[in-house]
Amino acid sequence: MTFPSEPPIGPPTVPPEGPPTRAMHLGPITGEAPSVMPRSGPPAATMLTGRTVVASILFFVCGLSAVLGVSAGWTRDQLLDSGTWTATTTAIATDPKVQDDVAAAIAEQIVASADVEAAIREVLPGVLGPLAGPLADGATSVVQRAVVQVVRTEAFLTVWDAAVRVAHDEFVADLEGRGRATSIGPQGLYLDLGAVLGTVRTALDENGITALDGVDLSGVSVRILLVDVPGLDHVRATVSALRVAVVVLPIVALVALIAALVVARRRWLAFIGAGVGVLIGVATVLVVEFFGHRRAVDELIGGVLDRAGAEAVVDHVTASLRPLMVVCALVGIAIAVIGGLMVILAERRAAGRVDPSAVS
Repeated sequence: MTFPSEPPIGPPTVPPEGPPTRAMHLGPITGEAPSVMPRSGPPAATMLTGRTVVASILFFVCGLSAVLGVSAGWTRDQLLDSGTWTATTTAIATDPKVQDDVAAAIAEQIVASADVEAAIREVLPGVLGPLAGPLADGATSVVQRAVVQVVRTEAFLTVWDAAVRVAHDEFVADLEGRGRATSIGPQGLYLDLGAVLGTVRTALDENGITALDGVDLSGVSVRILLVDVPGLDHVRATVSALRVAVVVLPIVALVALIAALVVARRRWLAFIGAGVGVLIGVATVLVVEFFGHRRAVDELIGGVLDRAGAEAVVDHVTASLRPLMVVCALVGIAIAVIGGLMVILAERRAAGRVDPSAVS
């Protein structure tokens, strides 16, 4: 009987040596064949999540609201500052047209208050009485030429400056609902230039004009309409709007900031949005200033305030606003740069923590 041969007795078969196998990602148990490729991709730190996008928008709103709030407060303070309105002194000193308008208004009031026409009619024979009117007009022109010389002196500018400050203080009191604004009449904002009458009489005497020597000018009222009612209403509306903006915009900025800090996962990346918001806010203010300059001047023109005087007021406000916007722009750039640098640093740290053997 033949028995099958037994396998030879010997050492167990050893598989040949080869390179070590790499651990493969098996993935979830789905019944499918395991993946034969290792998982690779960018580190998690570079992923932009929805919460980060929302936080970036909130930071943007924060920066934008902050700049608009600062500019609104600055503009309001400038409009309520007496220095803004006394800037018209420069316009009076340099613009012959404004000088002539002011001198004409003063001369007309002096002649009307002194009732020069009645005085001339008394000395003329009855037949020549109708000439009193034209002669009074001629007297007004003579007085105006003398007053122009007064308007061009430093003494008049001092009187004008003081009158503007008094009128401005009463206007601010009227806006705040306190005090009795005697400088505000049915036609607009007036300046009381009665203090210049002494200088006017001296100028008349120096020019050989003695017709008014017997007239008591101390009781003459010299009131000049600086801004008419439409212009004054425009200033009131602007100040009211700015007062609301000064309260609302900072609150919006603070709420957006807190919400952004709560929502953001990658705060430094979202923080860049604040810098962008600041820069957009600066651009918005400068665009509004550029296109609104002419309209603001047109709204203020009225009374004796000619274009030169109105431009002096508007330029005083905008000239001080531009340096503030430059500072805000630098802050916005700094915020964006700091946020970008911190994002780069965070990504490098995240890349250093990734296992090299897990990336193909």
